[in-house]
Amino acid sequence: MSQNLANSNLEIQEDSPLVGLEESNDNAWTAKCRRLQGWYRETILNCPPGIFRGKKRDNHLPKEAVDQRPDLNFITRECYEYFESRSSMVKLDDGRARQNLLSSQPMCFNIFGHLRTLPVTAASLFSRALSNEYPGLPSTPQVIEIMEVEWIPDEAHPLNDGTAFDAFIDYRIDIRDNKGRRLRIDRGFYAVETKYTESFTKTNYDRPRYHRMVEEAVTVFGIADSAPRADNVKLMDRLFGMHNQLLRNILLTNEIRRTGRYDYGHVLVIAPQGDLEATAAVNDVSMCLKNASSILLYLLLEKLIQHAVAEPLLKEWAYRFHRRYLDFSPIDRPRES
Repeated sequence: MSQNLANSNLEIQEDSPLVGLEESNDNAWTAKCRRLQGWYRETILNCPPGIFRGKKRDNHLPKEAVDQRPDLNFITRECYEYFESRSSMVKLDDGRARQNLLSSQPMCFNIFGHLRTLPVTAASLFSRALSNEYPGLPSTPQVIEIMEVEWIPDEAHPLNDGTAFDAFIDYRIDIRDNKGRRLRIDRGFYAVETKYTESFTKTNYDRPRYHRMVEEAVTVFGIADSAPRADNVKLMDRLFGMHNQLLRNILLTNEIRRTGRYDYGHVLVIAPQGDLEATAAVNDVSMCLKNASSILLYLLLEKLIQHAVAEPLLKEWAYRFHRRYLDFSPIDRPRES
């Protein structure tokens, strides 16, 4: 790799227009990410802005360009090839995945589509990243056996509502004695939710079934001791309302754990530091759990990429990902008049 993350700023041509097609309803973080994706589209991909719902969008690729180069929205060949393979197996929004540079769905493929080709290295990456954030975590991957994007249970759906995980990581841990002899194999999984700018689904899909499952999961749900007592009712209202998507992920994770096939199972939210809505959602929901880190984990996207730099086989991928999603210096740097 020609340069590391600390020195990955790309030069911008002085005559570059750097299109600023702003959206009136963007918050500050989304607006910043949209400008970055506009820079990436124009400077790296050399494409004009695409049209979505009758308007030019900074973060959209033109359909004509994607028809000619269907891999434009993917940062490595491995990511693109996995997307093509996976899209033949599960239902995906093809236009969103191929043309929307800002969407978390192609970003998810840009993470796991590459990592799944290096399962040993990926296990090391997640083990180090999560151990650093959660030092007392009883399980981190030694061997990754399954890594899929857009995962849903094969058998009858425990929630009967079609809830899916953005990605699913099935891993194992070899438990050995002090002489290196294997004593047993523990199994675990991460039910991954990736965010970039998109909020958790705020549509209220509240159903009596969800309330019943929460009441039955007595070892999982319960207002944390650290939560202000006056906020108890509000927290639970938000859990079933605006945080319904994260609730359903936790319920599905808990049901999979109850099958007995796994010793561990966690929802893993991966989001950038600037996504304050994702942070607030995780914090709120954590207050509704008796022991949050036993089922809900939160990992900053920046920290995942920082740990990836330490893996020789991931350095180039980490650089490309950082440039695409996390290096804002090209749009922050003032241009000379």
